[in-house]
Amino acid sequence: MARATLKVETLADAGPRRVRRPMDLVRLCFLLVLLALLIVLGVFAQGTMSGSSEDLARALNHLPRALTHVLSFVAGLLMIALPIGYMIDMLVQRSIRLLLDAVTAGVIALGLVWTLGKAVTAAGGPLYDSLRLTSTGVATAHVDTYLAAVAAFGVAGGMTRDVRWRWYYAGTLIVYAMSALAGAQASLLALAVSFVAGTAVAVAFRFAIGAVDKRPGAQRIADVLVDRGVRLVRLSYLSDHTGPYRQFTGVTETGSRLHIVVLDRDLVPSGLAYRIYRVLRVRREVARGPTLSMERAAERRALLAMLAERAGIPTPALVAGVPCGPDAIVLAHEFVDATPIAATAPVLRDAQLIELWQGVSRLHESRVTHRELTPERMSVDDSGVVWVASPTDGTAFANNLRINLDRAELLVTTARLVGARRAVSVAHEVLGADGLSAVRPLLQPVGFSQDTRVALRHNRQLLPSLMDELDRRLASPPPEPSHLERVRPRTVLMIVALIIGGYLLIAQLGSVDLATVFASTHWEWAPVVLAASALRYVGSALALTGFVRERLSFGRTVLAQLAGSFTGFVTPASVGGLALNVQYLRKAGVSTAGATTSVAVNQAFGLISYLVLLVLFGVASGTSTRSDLPIPGWAFIVLGVAVAVVALVMALPRGREWVRTRIMPTVREVLPRLAYTATRPVKLLQAVGGTLCLNGGFIAALYASVAAFGGGVPLATVAVVYLAGGAIGSAAPTPGGLGAVEAAISAGLVAAGMPGASAVSAVLLFRLATFWLPVPLGWLAYAWMQRHDWL
Repeated sequence: MARATLKVETLADAGPRRVRRPMDLVRLCFLLVLLALLIVLGVFAQGTMSGSSEDLARALNHLPRALTHVLSFVAGLLMIALPIGYMIDMLVQRSIRLLLDAVTAGVIALGLVWTLGKAVTAAGGPLYDSLRLTSTGVATAHVDTYLAAVAAFGVAGGMTRDVRWRWYYAGTLIVYAMSALAGAQASLLALAVSFVAGTAVAVAFRFAIGAVDKRPGAQRIADVLVDRGVRLVRLSYLSDHTGPYRQFTGVTETGSRLHIVVLDRDLVPSGLAYRIYRVLRVRREVARGPTLSMERAAERRALLAMLAERAGIPTPALVAGVPCGPDAIVLAHEFVDATPIAATAPVLRDAQLIELWQGVSRLHESRVTHRELTPERMSVDDSGVVWVASPTDGTAFANNLRINLDRAELLVTTARLVGARRAVSVAHEVLGADGLSAVRPLLQPVGFSQDTRVALRHNRQLLPSLMDELDRRLASPPPEPSHLERVRPRTVLMIVALIIGGYLLIAQLGSVDLATVFASTHWEWAPVVLAASALRYVGSALALTGFVRERLSFGRTVLAQLAGSFTGFVTPASVGGLALNVQYLRKAGVSTAGATTSVAVNQAFGLISYLVLLVLFGVASGTSTRSDLPIPGWAFIVLGVAVAVVALVMALPRGREWVRTRIMPTVREVLPRLAYTATRPVKLLQAVGGTLCLNGGFIAALYASVAAFGGGVPLATVAVVYLAGGAIGSAAPTPGGLGAVEAAISAGLVAAGMPGASAVSAVLLFRLATFWLPVPLGWLAYAWMQRHDWL
């Protein structure tokens, strides 16, 4: 046989002595959920648990009494003999590390479950009763610490994975549980909680420190490949590889080299949490579900490799696939001696890129996708052929959407290598205009692999330049992006904002005696509050128009500001409004750079006006009333820290470089817009008048709300309170500054001499008119503008 005639030289894989198994994290999550479910059943379904205990006890009571005593004696003997016997076995096999793991996990489980029992005893309640009461109504220990320790010992020591011991382990625990129930020594819930808690402790311990590495070594892998007919003479471990699986380089008798990947069962679910997130976030065509089976992972890799080779794409051929024991599968591919394509990017020729596209097109004609067409998976050999690594995440029998997603990623990859213009030119030659038109709506980061998304985050100009080049080449209006997401972050934010907002509103209403307060309210001020709230949208539209050179529809601009009240509700203060204004200006015919700059200038001018108004009204407030409006000490601390941070940044060379590269370009873009507005009287009037109208609307609404509840606070003081509270709300991370604005303005009004209940009521009326009421109206405006393609 080949194995008898060949001697394989193996370089021991210097992998870790311990390995974290992703499957352990899955098991731990499942056990924690199960433990929580058992606790919930103990608290809310005490009758169900006691009924289950009674049913089991009734079934066991049919056993003769003598047999019950024998069962109890045997169970106790087995529970002592099982860990002792396994410890002796591990000592004989010299598995000292595994023995230490088992003992440590058992001791930890013993301590934690004992602590859990003490906590339940101190808390009392339904859970305590459910854990203690047996089927006969006798009160027993509410947790079984020894059962938890034995369960943890067996799992951490690998007893459940050892074919010689797993049945002894399971049988011992079953006999022990039957004995405890038959003798009314423990409740069913107590046994279940103790076992699950002990197992969870062992799994968490094993995942934290890593399991002792018992994977097949290099010699075992070489042996199974030689038995398969792969005539190896040398096998060496690749220590600099990426990915969860071990990789080796093999040399055969003929001198050819092989690239060998070992799929270990416990490492197959690597990245499980991320894959689950992707499946929930995007459509199933964009991201496939996680693979938990080693056999399925190996079958997928082998199938895709053979289909890719058959399609004629330059990819390493699959030489052999063979199991290596029950927990590993070895896949051997041809080794391609080539240079990473990123290193050869400066000298890549169009002909090479065309051949690459043609090979991928042949793969797609076979209805097979790769899904990892990134520079990290490509290389160029000495003859100039571009090789693509065997697909591991692709799909057989792919539909058109998956194929076009593959093409979109390859287009981005070639743009990363040779620039957008050459990339589009080469792709156009192979795909034609129709092919590029199908790819254009899919140029979204969410549809790409993780490597490509990371690259796009580091080069934010790449995708816009690629889309601009595509639009120029196709000479047609850009299509709407395809919907690749199942759940958008905006939707999640909206739901969270509704929950937070409802909670805060209920909490605020609960702190006020509404009946008493509303009985003395001057409701004639309510129309003034609403009119002042509406005035700020006119002012916001005027201010934005003042910094835009292009002609805008004033009605649409006002509608856009109203729509901003909805986007501001589902995002932190001001963020949603900024993005919406940029999108509105782009739809109105303003260039992307012009729209961004105009919005930035508007915000900068608004901030400056805000500070000026705060100072002016602060001075007016101090001279018009004897009551001082105290400035909290922390405000001076924050101001001092801010000044210190700015000074530190400017003192360091790296800080000055950051200001020069990040801040100064924005300043250079803003100054021409400011100069343009300053030299145009109409634009200047719009900008200044709109900003004053915006802030004036807020101040008038708050003043009218205060007057409605008989506050008697001067206008200048109300203005200072609003401006200070608005600044705090802008810094708050909650949607629309929820909570922070109400607290700050209420505190300011109380400090100005207004009664607490009246101050809270006035703020609620103010926020109802300026924040809550505009939200549904803003949603209608948002939907209307989207329907008419104004957003």
